[in-house]
Amino acid sequence: FEYAGWVDDPEGFVATVVATPLDGKCSGIQHFSAMGRDPIGAKATCLAANKEGDAPNDIYNDVRDIVQREVEAVVAKASRKKFSHLWTDEEKLAKAWLDCGIDRGDVKRSVMTMPYSATERACFEQILMSLSSKGKMPEQAWEAARMLQPVLWGSIPKVVRYARNAMDWLKASAGDIVRHGADNGKPWIEFKNPNGAIVYQMCWKNKTTKIAGRHVHVRVNRADRSKVDIAKHKLGMSPNFIHSCDAAHMHNVIRRMGRGTHLHVIHDSFGVLPADTPELYKVVREEFCKLYSYFGLHTLRDSYPFLLKPPRRGSFDINEVMNAEFAFL
Repeated sequence: FEYAGWVDDPEGFVATVVATPLDGKCSGIQHFSAMGRDPIGAKATCLAANKEGDAPNDIYNDVRDIVQREVEAVVAKASRKKFSHLWTDEEKLAKAWLDCGIDRGDVKRSVMTMPYSATERACFEQILMSLSSKGKMPEQAWEAARMLQPVLWGSIPKVVRYARNAMDWLKASAGDIVRHGADNGKPWIEFKNPNGAIVYQMCWKNKTTKIAGRHVHVRVNRADRSKVDIAKHKLGMSPNFIHSCDAAHMHNVIRRMGRGTHLHVIHDSFGVLPADTPELYKVVREEFCKLYSYFGLHTLRDSYPFLLKPPRRGSFDINEVMNAEFAFL
């Protein structure tokens, strides 16, 4: 209807619904790179200032390129063998990958979900899903995914070093916090997000009750608050921490834009009417810089002084985000 209205009256048409979105780039890694002042991660996620005419960086292609080189090295080594029948299964699968092509989509989901505690198993499943959706290597998709998974999993930290270290620190810290809290009657995690909102993370083991009927047997799982689940705490710490950060950023942007602004927001995507886009472009960057001028992993350690020191910050100047054309676009 909006488009039809514009077609009928291009000069007099006033948009009321259509939003112009400004999206983050691989949001979880973007936030980790900012809080850690990581110059490598900042460049990969378009936080670093760019020159006019520069093309946007693509973190997924960066990882794909590393994976490509690793697979090419496997094939190059195999090619030095005198006879092809001496090639191992891994080397044959590597050659199959090069023949069909390793593309951006094969690595995207694994890179994107890494900050949210995605596992190596999930990485394998995401590669398999990518192969299946594109009909690539249908006769050996399972084996191909199994071969590429450790290569991809090992390539991601080469592009997002601080994010990987931050995740490992948060995971270890979650276990320490819960164990320390259990000794003091508080077997859960609580911390403040950048805006001061208190985040509670409570993870309990399930208690299963079996209900037997005449024809149907049902199992009902309920949280057993006498048994804390440390494994779930560790798995949930990184995604909950980083989501609390992007939620704070979104809250600050909404507050700055003020009432009367038509906002369409979800996670790392900010949408407004076209006339408000220049203001949103500026506000999104200003609030991001303000947030990470003071917030980081050290703020969690301030609440729990017994934790090990977090990974050391890098040299990235957070104010570069103001001149990063593609950071939110």
